[in-house]
Amino acid sequence: MYILPAHTGLSSFLYKVGLRLLDDFSRLVRAEPSIRPAAAAARFVPHGGGNGSGGGSAKKGGSKSGSTGAASGIDKDDGNSAAAVLVLRRPDELFDPSERELLALLGEDQFPDREHSTSTALASLRLLGLHTSLTCEGVLASARSVEQLAASVDAKSSSTAAAAEVAVRRGADLLRFLDLRSDDLKRSLQLQHGYSLKYRYT
Repeated sequence: MYILPAHTGLSSFLYKVGLRLLDDFSRLVRAEPSIRPAAAAARFVPHGGGNGSGGGSAKKGGSKSGSTGAASGIDKDDGNSAAAVLVLRRPDELFDPSERELLALLGEDQFPDREHSTSTALASLRLLGLHTSLTCEGVLASARSVEQLAASVDAKSSSTAAAAEVAVRRGADLLRFLDLRSDDLKRSLQLQHGYSLKYRYT
């Protein structure tokens, strides 16, 4: 387990170790509880955006239990290896792709890649901090993805019509979310920063 925090890159071996860890996580934690905080602090989960891009359209309506991610946040040397790392994240830097609301609001780079989005892997990642609801950071990521999608639209090209549609839909979904859940976000910020803000100027 302690091999994971020591590496910023994923070889094919480490990639398989991370997946095996998630497949057998509950048993491993029962045998060695210290594995859990070590895994939670490790950057070992590739995102699903592919090549580190941040504006991809999420597949709205993906399976609740199956594999939901799309491309991988790592480049592949061949069909069997995952070698050159672009972006690896901690579980608590990503969101749960089985939540339909999150799929509507976020780009693919905010979710684990396909291999880490099986029902077993997601159950383990939730124990390590994978977000199941939109956080304040997620709101910013959603807004950035809308901006990136809108910037990619070429008025002279019909091929970007899909991106424009996703941008409009996601922007509307984000505004609706903020209208309904702004109080929840305020409470979250207060819990996270309230003490430091309250006493910053004393």
